Amino acid sequence: MKKFQIQIFIILFIILEKLILIPVIKYNITLANKNNPYIETLENLESPYFEMMKKTNRKILWSFGTSRSFPFYFLPVDKTSDVDKYLLPKEKFELKKWEFFTFSALGSNPAIYYTRFLQLLERGLLPEKIVLEVSPFSFNKNNLYNKTTQTEGIPLDLAMKNFLDFPLSYTSEIIYSRVFATARYKISIKKMKNIWDKKNTEIDLDYFFKIALQKKEKTNKLYSDLDYEDINLENKKPPTEDIRFTKMVDLIDEYFYKNWKLDESQIYFLEKIIERSKQRNIPVILWRPKVYEEGKNSYKKFKVENVFQEEMKRISKKFSIPYMDFNESNLSKCNYFRDASHLSPRCYTELGYQLTKLSQ
Repeated sequence: MKKFQIQIFIILFIILEKLILIPVIKYNITLANKNNPYIETLENLESPYFEMMKKTNRKILWSFGTSRSFPFYFLPVDKTSDVDKYLLPKEKFELKKWEFFTFSALGSNPAIYYTRFLQLLERGLLPEKIVLEVSPFSFNKNNLYNKTTQTEGIPLDLAMKNFLDFPLSYTSEIIYSRVFATARYKISIKKMKNIWDKKNTEIDLDYFFKIALQKKEKTNKLYSDLDYEDINLENKKPPTEDIRFTKMVDLIDEYFYKNWKLDESQIYFLEKIIERSKQRNIPVILWRPKVYEEGKNSYKKFKVENVFQEEMKRISKKFSIPYMDFNESNLSKCNYFRDASHLSPRCYTELGYQLTKLSQ
């Protein structure tokens, strides 16, 4: 029997590699999650988006971000801008000179931004301005999605074509995870134990996915209160029974801020976008979305604020680009929220103007 130990091990390993790809096994014994938004779909860019980009006679702005940048898929549009109560007529006129194209994904990070950015450059597309959303959870090495984006969100061919642009450890992990399924879908004893104990192991992100799966199509229409599904929190608190503000903070803490540790790889990718943009004389702006007051407690609880702010200000100074924190400034008068972590889409007309008017 000893004579065939190596052969037996190889056979068992190959069997495990095949078994682990079966969904019912993958989702029950590995860290893979059914709600994973990154399954190498990034290479399948929507062609209608490109056609819009080629046909518009307005200045083009590229927005890269998380679910907090989703409203830029729909806004700003002229009919809604015309009645926006936060902008002056002159400001509305200036905003109409721009067309927004956003490349945002649930729980995204600069590694995914850079992937999208490279794909756009490969197609010979260039904007007049780039705005990069910088939310602290995107830079947490221990958050829910950062490891997943590395092993599942970046197409292998893109990583190989841009080998020198990726950290060696990052590229190695991408290649290794594509060769071996067990590297891509790591076995989790804890998850198996939870299933054995009949505990729910799926992450309750239904609300996020409702937003993520909305039809991403910009229509020039007048948006109504029903479209926004938001709450005006100007000088008041949301209803105590509203789970969008009670449960949301706990969920964000658990999956995105817990054990917060600065991910140097994400800083690297953020700087690469800025470097490549400056080489092409494209202005870049870093912006941090406003969150509800209760949501800011996460920054203090997990000691995020000082480290994150220092890093963003360092990058801003290094590249001489603006860094706009909409939590600190009085730039945004709109105080409607969709939940504790997401500003209402009705605020994105005003926010869009603030981003277009800034220059380097």
